[in-house]
Amino acid sequence: MLEGSPILARKALYIVCQVASHSTVYKVFIADGRLESHGQILRPRCIMNTFSSGDEYGMMKKPLPWHFVCCSKNIYAYGRSGDELYTCNLHSGALSCIPLKRPVQVSIALVLQVGSRIIAIGDTICDVYCFGSNQEWKHIRTHGTFNLKREVNLSGYAVLSDDIFIVSDADRSCLLLLDLLTREWSYIRIFSEFSRSPHSWVEVVSGWPSESGFLNGRSVFIEGFIYSCADGGIAAYEIIKQGDSYYLGDHVYMKLQWCKFWEAHRMCLDYVGKDTVSGAIVLCVVQGGNYFSRSGPLCSQPVCITTIKVKIERTTGGKLRPALDHVDVGTCFLEQKEVIWTSNCFATVPF
Repeated sequence: MLEGSPILARKALYIVCQVASHSTVYKVFIADGRLESHGQILRPRCIMNTFSSGDEYGMMKKPLPWHFVCCSKNIYAYGRSGDELYTCNLHSGALSCIPLKRPVQVSIALVLQVGSRIIAIGDTICDVYCFGSNQEWKHIRTHGTFNLKREVNLSGYAVLSDDIFIVSDADRSCLLLLDLLTREWSYIRIFSEFSRSPHSWVEVVSGWPSESGFLNGRSVFIEGFIYSCADGGIAAYEIIKQGDSYYLGDHVYMKLQWCKFWEAHRMCLDYVGKDTVSGAIVLCVVQGGNYFSRSGPLCSQPVCITTIKVKIERTTGGKLRPALDHVDVGTCFLEQKEVIWTSNCFATVPF
């Protein structure tokens, strides 16, 4: 732990914990780069009836049964199927359930916030929708130079701007970019390959972590790098912009040495702020129990909340490279009977 941390911003961190029968939102505070409620049992902020499976391990199977986004002062829960939308108010904790008009014969594979929009993608990337004020998904007609109707296995995403986002197709180990202004899909090409052959593109990258499909869940794009949860640590992917195009640069794996059984699909992260002295970015990484956690009678299950600094260093070759610094490791406890899955966390300014 760093004494006298120069990280001054105080943030509220809302953690979504899913079990097979429901989802619970918890609230903690991060101040000066530290967890304020270390060692405490957290009380539910709101509980959503997001039933996903009678088997507590069934919810681990993809595609994900529920998707969560934080927009304005609310956390929204959208199901892959069904006609319900749950809303949890961050200020009051009030819960509401709204009838939802969903696309006919379309399963929702991913939901994300892009600028002021809430976007959903189905099992193919031609199935793109924008959520409207009438509680209805409106189809966005997109185009691209490749087959948009083939099925994709979306493992994660990152938002690059108010109009542009990237999704990761785990089956093909590739990154796909959608510009909502032009409505065009494109591949994210490897910058080194582009430099050698500007008129070709590369879909699969030999030697990259194809089993994870690059990104895992909600990833964050900060100062030229995408940060995503990876087994046992964090992966950072450099994004290079030239003109109106984006390219994939180097990647770095940063291992969290102090934790065991950190499984990427049970982890989540968010951007907290910047170190006001060094300029390093600050991330908060959350993980609940692992596969070996016991379920049964009501018990206190640990949730690790790790706040870390990431410094951008310049290598001898002149390249930029993220480096991990440990700031604070905290543990909270949740009273649950079932194995928990910390699927999402959202850092906001306290109300």
